[in-house]
Amino acid sequence: MDEKEIRLKYANADKDSMLPYLGDIMKENLAHARHIEGEIYTFTSIFLAVAAATLTLNFGGTAGNTISLLMHAIILAAGAMAYGLLKRWYIAFDRHMEFAERAYYMQEAIILEGKTPADVMLLWDKPLKELQDAVPTEAMFAFHHPRKPNALRTRQMIIYFYIIVLVIMAIVMIIDLITLAMG
Repeated sequence: MDEKEIRLKYANADKDSMLPYLGDIMKENLAHARHIEGEIYTFTSIFLAVAAATLTLNFGGTAGNTISLLMHAIILAAGAMAYGLLKRWYIAFDRHMEFAERAYYMQEAIILEGKTPADVMLLWDKPLKELQDAVPTEAMFAFHHPRKPNALRTRQMIIYFYIIVLVIMAIVMIIDLITLAMG
C-alpha cells in the first residue's frame, strides 16, 4: 500500500482502529529517534577516543614528524566528515520526532476533542503549529517542556564539542608543520 491508500483506509476507519495505528506511528518514530541518538553518542565516543589517542601520541614524543602530521590530517578530515554526518543525523532525528509528535497530537484530537479519523487525517499535512493549536493544552505535556531560552541543549553541546576538537586538531597540525619546516 502506498501512502495515499493508507490515508484513505484510515480516514474511513473508526476510532478504535485509528488510535492503535497512530500509536504505532508514534512508537516506531520514537524508536527510530532513540536509535539515531544512540548512533550519535556511540560515534562521538569513538571519535573522541581516536582523537585523544592521536593527541597522546603527538605529545608523547612523535610531534614534528611526517607520520604525526599525516595522522592529524586524517583525524582532521575524519572530524570534518563526522561533523557533516552529525548534521545529517540531526535532520533525521528531527523528522522522526516530528512524525511522532504529529501522531501524538492526532491521537489526542480524537480522544480529547472527539474528532473523527477523517478530520484527523486532514490535519496530517498541516503545519505542526496548526496541529498543536487543534489540540487542547492539557495534551501538550508530552512533547513541549518549558526551557530557559538561553540554556544550552545537548545537541548544541555535541556540535560545539566537534568544533572544538577540530580546532584543536588543526592547531596541533599547524604546530607539526612548523616543527617539520624548522627541523
